[in-house]
Amino acid sequence: MNTLYPAHWLSLAGERDTEQIERYGKPCPCFRREFSLLDKPLKSAELWATAIGVFKAYVNGEPADGDYMSPGFTDYRVRIPWLKYDITGLVKKDNAVVLVAGDGWAAGYMGNRMLRRNYYRDVSVCAKIVLKYMDGEKQEIITDDAWRVDTDEIMRTDNYMGEVVDHRAAKNKRFYLPGYDYSEGGWQKPVYRDYWINYARLSEEVEPRIKVMHTLVPEKISHSGRKTIYDMKQNMVGVVRLRVKGTAGTVLRLRYGEMLEKDGTLYVENLRRAESTDTFILKGGEEEEFRPLFTFHGFRYVEVRVTGSAEIIAMTGEVMYTALEKTAEFECSDSLVNRIYSNIVWGQRGNFLSVPTDCPQRDERLGWTGDAQIFCGSAMFNMDCDKFYRKYIQDLIDSQYGDGAIGGIAPCVPHTESDDTEYHAPCAAGWSDAMAVIPYEHYLMYGDRKFLKETLYFTKKYIRLTEKWSDDCIRPAEPNWGDWLNVDCNTDKSLLSTAYFAFSTRLTAKMCRITGDEDAAEFEALYKRIAAAFRKKFVKKDNTLTCHTQTAYLLACAAGIMTLDEIKPAFMDTLHAAGDKLTTGFLGIKFLLPTICNLGETQLAYKILCSREYPGWGYSAVNGATTIWERWNSYTADKGFGDVGMNSFNHYSLGSVSEWMFKYCLGIMPEEEGAGFKKITLRPFLDPSGKITWAKGYYDSKMGRISVKWKTTDGKKEYFASVPKGIELTVDAPKDVKVTLERF
Repeated sequence: MNTLYPAHWLSLAGERDTEQIERYGKPCPCFRREFSLLDKPLKSAELWATAIGVFKAYVNGEPADGDYMSPGFTDYRVRIPWLKYDITGLVKKDNAVVLVAGDGWAAGYMGNRMLRRNYYRDVSVCAKIVLKYMDGEKQEIITDDAWRVDTDEIMRTDNYMGEVVDHRAAKNKRFYLPGYDYSEGGWQKPVYRDYWINYARLSEEVEPRIKVMHTLVPEKISHSGRKTIYDMKQNMVGVVRLRVKGTAGTVLRLRYGEMLEKDGTLYVENLRRAESTDTFILKGGEEEEFRPLFTFHGFRYVEVRVTGSAEIIAMTGEVMYTALEKTAEFECSDSLVNRIYSNIVWGQRGNFLSVPTDCPQRDERLGWTGDAQIFCGSAMFNMDCDKFYRKYIQDLIDSQYGDGAIGGIAPCVPHTESDDTEYHAPCAAGWSDAMAVIPYEHYLMYGDRKFLKETLYFTKKYIRLTEKWSDDCIRPAEPNWGDWLNVDCNTDKSLLSTAYFAFSTRLTAKMCRITGDEDAAEFEALYKRIAAAFRKKFVKKDNTLTCHTQTAYLLACAAGIMTLDEIKPAFMDTLHAAGDKLTTGFLGIKFLLPTICNLGETQLAYKILCSREYPGWGYSAVNGATTIWERWNSYTADKGFGDVGMNSFNHYSLGSVSEWMFKYCLGIMPEEEGAGFKKITLRPFLDPSGKITWAKGYYDSKMGRISVKWKTTDGKKEYFASVPKGIELTVDAPKDVKVTLERF
């Protein structure tokens, strides 16, 4: 149902497209309307608004909210979220509302082909103002031909390329206020674009909005001629706010990068075709402030080039991400492990802008499904991701093909669909399986059976298609990215695919039982057939696999095909052969430390966690990382930077180890039987080597805060836990650990 009806979609009637416009886009339109309240007591005032593109709403010169980049990233052909703003405290007798719009995801550059206008040709807005009075009367103002539109100071904007702001072109800011007479030229009636958007569904927003969540103050680290480099001291995602004073026409170009070259210059090769540059042009005279409105960058360093004369008075970095509440904390006696956890959290912050992206800096920034499913368990501990993943699960559903296939990215980007199997590889093992994994993990953490039931139809549809594509339950080797970015240990793709097929089918059967779905027996039987086929083709008589890699054994065990006892000898051999180091990539890493602990080799798990050598989490941390890298060796002191074609320094996938920190190190284990933390088991795995002598943390569940601390002193092991009384609790600590329990 279109709750904005009968509001119209409005656009600026633009000039004929030129090569310049096609490449860089158009100036951002500002849509304006005045309205007056009736002469009676007002009960409430709301602004309902959305855009094809992104927008910022103002009422009487004040932002309607602190949100940015709204309405977020979806497949705009299928679903467009609309936002509801409470503007009761902003309205007066006479009022002005302004909607400024930019290209965003809908009209800006997107995808591997670097095309603009993937969804629609121009940005559009649609809005309704709903005024309710104390006597019950309702007044509505909609977007129609009573509005006026013109451009202002934002000359162009793009997620990949950056923003150009020219204060010389700025209008008198009185146009944000009532009583403006449109005497400045250029204001015109908007054109209707309703026919563009006939098939997209308008739905009220689900997830929290993108906001500025932290502010960083940089340090000036170098100055040469007209170029200065600033260090935020943290790889972050967002924008820079500047206060500057200078002469008219002075140009400031801000280029962003994650690392520096050895000579101290900005490293930008890994951005590929993303220019990631903001340009500010001064009006001159008084002190001026610049802040990009419709873009974001992934960076630690900012290079400022000045053409003309200007003094930078102040600079801050505004960290932006979907406004998710922090729900956890982890700390231990090893400062390196604490840095690893901090890097994971900052990686999540940087990649949770409306969708869980792969990276926030280069010409990609897409919702890769494999990355999303591998990390979701960690993410849901670190932050309250309930609504965030509800929205992303809807993105998965919106991206599902008619036959049930799920592609490599969600939301879909249209111009990558027809000729690019890389981005839209249907039924790719570990990626498309997000349709089974994320709904299950969401249920486990938040316990919403009704929502699980609503999504189960789409999961079953995907599994049935995978069965259809399989040969006697052996899933095809392709399409498949394999155990992405492993350490020279490629896992046989057919083995990996079939293991994931079993893993997802098993989860689907569980979800059917949980929701009382009548198809539970079908998927339980299918799982047994897949497991039998896997054992027949890939498991030798001595319980070794035809592909002898860490990931192969991890997935076979995680899928329940092989037991811990069956995999232990061969799996431990893969670890010892690698010098007790990991060799896993994206798909194996989530299961590595949990499996090692479950095998009774907890000391080795801590050894791998705390390692400062390559490959491992600590290696990047000791080399200055403040987020998780895409590669285990994105940078090495002897070889320099990794492959520039794919070398993000902010990529959360390998950070799925934080789930282990809470479930195993702290021992906070949710139980499926009491999903949503109605029932948990406290089963801590303390470091037997004594290297980590204490650990502590908490998780704010839907049932309340669960706090844990353990320590070892002179061989004495103690475990303290504080758990809400409403949680059904089982304690399963080692016998040599003294447990102190508080219920509140």
